[in-house]
Amino acid sequence: MVHTDCLGDYPGLGDNSTISVISRLFGGSRQIDPSVRRSKGPCVVTGDNFDIPQCVVMSCSHAIDPDVLYDMCNTEVYGNKKWEIHCPSCNKVWPVDEILKCGVTQAEIQKLVKDMSENWCMNNTSEDIRQCPGCRGYCMRADVSNRRVSDEIKK
Repeated sequence: MVHTDCLGDYPGLGDNSTISVISRLFGGSRQIDPSVRRSKGPCVVTGDNFDIPQCVVMSCSHAIDPDVLYDMCNTEVYGNKKWEIHCPSCNKVWPVDEILKCGVTQAEIQKLVKDMSENWCMNNTSEDIRQCPGCRGYCMRADVSNRRVSDEIKK
């Protein structure tokens, strides 16, 4: 199928808009927790409906294809430097443990959580959190009245 839509066909899309491109390879083997409710769609991102219940139903009751969820997590965390994943329809935060049940592997979720934490630290405006110039890790002052910071990990 060839899509011939132009960017001008989408109202509200203007200069400096963020566009996420999601490519899907069918036949994925994501292991979804049996407690997660499934749906035939439509996927909240792509709008696709399926012949079998392929989408996972999130806590906000919107459905999303697990592969699209993983791609969206990557886009939000790595591309947009976010520290939370929000439903693109209602903007409700999807907890990390809920995403984990939806077929994101343990290795994938560990990387996501690490980078989400780093994104939070980089965007936090608190004077108490600083990046160590040596190891590049983030640390918080135990005593906020003491301007000196000691990296306990390196000791």
